[in-house]
Amino acid sequence: WSNEEEDLIYINHEERFELHKNLIRQKRSEYVHREANEFEKAFEEHTEGGNEDDIDDANIEYDQDKNEFLIYETGNNEGDIFVEMGVNTRTEKVEHFNVPKIIPDTEYQQMMRSLNNNQRKYTLNVMNLIKNGDKQFFHFINGGAGVGKSTLIKAVYQSILRFYNSLPGSNPGTIRAAICAPTGKAAEVIDG
Repeated sequence: WSNEEEDLIYINHEERFELHKNLIRQKRSEYVHREANEFEKAFEEHTEGGNEDDIDDANIEYDQDKNEFLIYETGNNEGDIFVEMGVNTRTEKVEHFNVPKIIPDTEYQQMMRSLNNNQRKYTLNVMNLIKNGDKQFFHFINGGAGVGKSTLIKAVYQSILRFYNSLPGSNPGTIRAAICAPTGKAAEVIDG
């Protein structure tokens, strides 16, 4: 039997660590992917560099139309967490995005007619938020297989594209919304 006092309380923890440190580090690496001191070092470098609220806008290109939906969440005025940690996320790699496909009107109307009552209400609610709201929002659509998540996402996406393309002076070639999914298979299903 083990004795808690002998095994845990009345021991020299430093000696115990030294005895088992290789095993501890091996096991720890399975669960901790970045050492805490890396985060602390990056944070210290960031705070030494100046005021935390200052953002270097010299190299930031901003286009209101392109960044319409690049939002964090309501009330979050924080910047990029990687920039705040001092991690360089800039790359020379250029990534090209295809202009979103707008389906023909007849196909769009058929898709909207095929929505169930809850899907239709949700789509109208999201469009109302986009048209009339000035607040940022995130919505996560989840559910089991076959409940209509992909159909709903496609309907909302096509409605957003149609709304922004209907605005005076809009350029249909401009990317105004991005459709994303956590896996390649899910992205393929929603044409993301």
